[in-house]
Amino acid sequence: MCSSDLGKSLCCATWMADFQPVSIKMAKTQNLSLNPTKISGICGRLMCCLKYENDVYLELRKGMPDNGERVMTPDGSGKVMDTSLLDGKIKVRLYTGEKDEDGTDKLSADLYTYSRDDIKRLNPKNRTERYEKSKDIMSEVDDEYKDELAELLKD
Repeated sequence: MCSSDLGKSLCCATWMADFQPVSIKMAKTQNLSLNPTKISGICGRLMCCLKYENDVYLELRKGMPDNGERVMTPDGSGKVMDTSLLDGKIKVRLYTGEKDEDGTDKLSADLYTYSRDDIKRLNPKNRTERYEKSKDIMSEVDDEYKDELAELLKD
């Protein structure tokens, strides 16, 4: 029986009989590093667990703001800096009410953590529309990993 580098039996060798297509977009949805060595299995292909867990992450993503999105918190308006889907926590820098020289709103240096229920999205976007208009995901991959990742995506 095949085993992973952690000594566990592989899903594909034990219980998983139906292999669904796995995409790099699934790793992105799950906030995983796009480093191929971290998201590929010992077979050299993208980990099949990305597909297995993807539906859970898509459900957790519903209603969560995107990084960079302007939100309202109990302490005022702010900009989302990070989200933790599993915890339902959102890290926000609050707007100070001041402007930079170029006219953009200044952000506080401090990060504040809020639960999903404490945040009000000011401009929620249609996710389908956003993904259709999103830039090529490969542009976000470090140059040193692009060839290896392209090879993984061929399979």
